[in-house]
Amino acid sequence: MGNMVSGGFQNALHILRAKTHIHRQLRNRLLALFFVTVVMTLLFALGMYLIEHNARGADIHSYATAAYWSTAQLLTYGSSLSDPVTHGGRILEIVMDVYGLVVIGTLTASIGAYFIGKAEQQFVESEQKEVRGSGVQALPNQAD
Repeated sequence: MGNMVSGGFQNALHILRAKTHIHRQLRNRLLALFFVTVVMTLLFALGMYLIEHNARGADIHSYATAAYWSTAQLLTYGSSLSDPVTHGGRILEIVMDVYGLVVIGTLTASIGAYFIGKAEQQFVESEQKEVRGSGVQALPNQAD
């Protein structure tokens, strides 16, 4: 168990340091996803504030409350605040929920692509070792 944890920690460090091309790709995807999500959360908060702050029965009366609500919606699909009371607020909530699903899908796909790329790289390296060990010349790449 300890070896698995230290291996996972090492792999996370390789990704942060962008040790290989595959690590660099994953790091760049995750950073882009993070920054786009922060911007989208702030925009959703602004929209929710503008739509809901004067509505009767609404819990959102400040931008800070709207930012809290937007963050909670994207991270947990719920918060301690009540649901929006206006039609525009409800539509924005649906858009936020769809965006949250897109973020989860993108995150899952990025991590999956990382593991596929890593496995592919290991396969190519093992094939190259096998060709070198057999003394057979590798064929030139047909794409070149």
